[in-house]
Amino acid sequence: MTIAIVRTPGGPAEWRTYARAIKRMSDATGRPMRVRYLQDRREIVELMRTHKVDAGFLCTNCYLDLAGAGVSLVAVPRIAGENKDAAVLVVRDSSPYTSLKELAGHRVGVIGPTSLAGYKYLYWLADCEKVDVAHSLVVVPGDSEEQNIKALLVGNVDAVVVNRSQLASWDQANLRVIRQSPEFGMPPFVTGSTVSTETRTAMKKVLLSTPPPAEQPHSVVDGFSGAEVGDYEFARELAKFSVSVRGPR
Repeated sequence: MTIAIVRTPGGPAEWRTYARAIKRMSDATGRPMRVRYLQDRREIVELMRTHKVDAGFLCTNCYLDLAGAGVSLVAVPRIAGENKDAAVLVVRDSSPYTSLKELAGHRVGVIGPTSLAGYKYLYWLADCEKVDVAHSLVVVPGDSEEQNIKALLVGNVDAVVVNRSQLASWDQANLRVIRQSPEFGMPPFVTGSTVSTETRTAMKKVLLSTPPPAEQPHSVVDGFSGAEVGDYEFARELAKFSVSVRGPR
């Protein structure tokens, strides 16, 4: 069985947490499991549709793309006690800004046109606050949320839009959330149609009983929780937003 790690909620250093969870599932089911770590998240959609990957820790947007392709929700990680995520607009604690409107003319760090907590949340928030992104903000693309948070802390940008879960591994004394979206499900672990119901049930049982990684004292992953399709309703709302025009497609 091939399992992909597409997203590591809590930060890149947590990849060992997810790899250990895969090892536990392999031991419990008696199934050898090969791990694929995908740097390009978009690859997973085609790989799962063509049955080249059997299961994976996905980003939320990839899960939405695959929701009608026979994948099954199994579990989600708990990050710092939370089993739901949100998109947030963050500034430095010393910053005077309290809204997106007040950031007019200033630099906002954003990742990926397909990122729900990146461009899509920025355009959703701009639609709510009647802000014209193209004419009011200086959008600064970044390669990752971690890179953007670093850029914020050193003053290279004035604000960032990121997943709330990504803040858990940072010292938040110098960060301030000024806007938060409605909550939605964490990036989930899913199985494809190549995984039997019996095996999926066994994998879920293992994940829900997985303790926090004692050998990783600074881990922000507390374990795993169950997930429901309805947890992703607001994520579907964000997915409607385009990066080229304000408002839904």
